[in-house]
Amino acid sequence: MNKIQLTPRIVIDSDLNLEELSNIDISKFNKSKLETFRIKFRNKTCFLGNIFKINIEKDCVNKIIIKKSNHFFQNLGFKWGSDLLEVFGNVGSFFGANMTGGKVVLHGSCNNFLGSNMEGGEIIVKKNAGNFVGSSSFGNLVGMTNGKISIHGNVGNFLAYKMRRGLIMIKGNVGDNCANFLIAGTIIISGNIGNDFCLGMKRGSLVLNKKPKIILIRFKDCGIHELNYYKIFSPLLKNLGFKKALVFKKFIGDRTNSGLGEILISEN
Repeated sequence: MNKIQLTPRIVIDSDLNLEELSNIDISKFNKSKLETFRIKFRNKTCFLGNIFKINIEKDCVNKIIIKKSNHFFQNLGFKWGSDLLEVFGNVGSFFGANMTGGKVVLHGSCNNFLGSNMEGGEIIVKKNAGNFVGSSSFGNLVGMTNGKISIHGNVGNFLAYKMRRGLIMIKGNVGDNCANFLIAGTIIISGNIGNDFCLGMKRGSLVLNKKPKIILIRFKDCGIHELNYYKIFSPLLKNLGFKKALVFKKFIGDRTNSGLGEILISEN
């Protein structure tokens, strides 16, 4: 098992496209091969060794560690399929997009399209994320189809737009248009939620710890429920600040779309 550590040797002041990192076989690459691995910086092809100092050590798991990243680091974890990617710093857009397996951890914040079109694996973000988390990206009819996303901070607009399956957990606040056209999957939000959420919702669950400003009439009020089938989430919900982890006020909709999705608001 190998640990590959990448630290910038130059100032990254323009877009650095790192989507090709997912093609590195961590267990087989040596330092000389990594130094000549091709990536794109400022829209030009260059060698990884020209951009990063590379250090390889033996470890208990295969992983790539990236130090001192910033918002010019684009497409990190794109189509990530196995092993661990750990990033110390902020990154740009499409972090973990189209991911199929493994685990990516960001000790910072990211821009837009985190986990868009994600098919599997796990993403952890220790700070904030931008718009379109777990959503469909350009030209795609559905968003995230499987996997798990955990964000410790706040999230922007259009969270889980057209999400089809999977689990998204947010400890902070979420902007507008959350879960619009949700097909299926579960979204858990500990903080506040913005306006115009769950429009066009078909199925799936939006679990809220705090009561939103308004629930549109397109959702049917089903009263207070003790949802025992959420016992599997009970420890998780308590860690996110839900006091009564199994007691919710339940709404079903979007009824104008013949939807059977759930909005569950904790009775704290």
